[in-house]
Amino acid sequence: MIRILSLSVVALVACTHATSEPPPTTDPGSMVAEPVAGPPPTPFETDEGLSGYRDAEGEIVIPATYSIAMPFTGEVAAVAGEAGWVFIDRTGKLLAHAFVFDNGADEFVEDRARIVEAELYGFIASSGEIAVAPTWSFALPFSGGLAAVCTGCVREADGEHFTMTGGTWGYVDPAGVVVIPARFEQAGPFVDGRAAVREGGRTFEIGTDGAELAP
Repeated sequence: MIRILSLSVVALVACTHATSEPPPTTDPGSMVAEPVAGPPPTPFETDEGLSGYRDAEGEIVIPATYSIAMPFTGEVAAVAGEAGWVFIDRTGKLLAHAFVFDNGADEFVEDRARIVEAELYGFIASSGEIAVAPTWSFALPFSGGLAAVCTGCVREADGEHFTMTGGTWGYVDPAGVVVIPARFEQAGPFVDGRAAVREGGRTFEIGTDGAELAP
């Protein structure tokens, strides 16, 4: 069982304070950010408390329809509105629904942020490309070039947090290629080339090739 509490380095847990259910499902497969020349738009807020984006000349390029609008990371920005937290491109087009982390959209780590579609997890790149399709039951942020992903684990409420129980864990690279097949009962992030895992009731560390390392 993995309790979602803290992003501590070699622990077998990933952190979130999110309690929101994933927002309505859309298909992000064809949703790719349209590259726009020049600096990204910057957020602004109206007297009514709604947020949108202006370009470098101060012109409104994305109307103020969001309750929260975050600065752009590359071609992608996180906004909160009627659909919950989502990622948009510079034109305001929806790219994907964001995984809610600490009451906000998941932040980019190693150029990847988690997304949720139909209760399955994947990753979006700052270019706006869906880098890892939402096919996993859960995923930890990227660390050391790999992300721990789970298949078959189940989300269970645990007060203000939640836990992921059951299933098996493995690791994918930034393109979504499975580098270490899902075989672990628990799996933590890679730090300095080592990750803590649990298999067969035993906890040990592995390298990025999945082989067990000496203590």
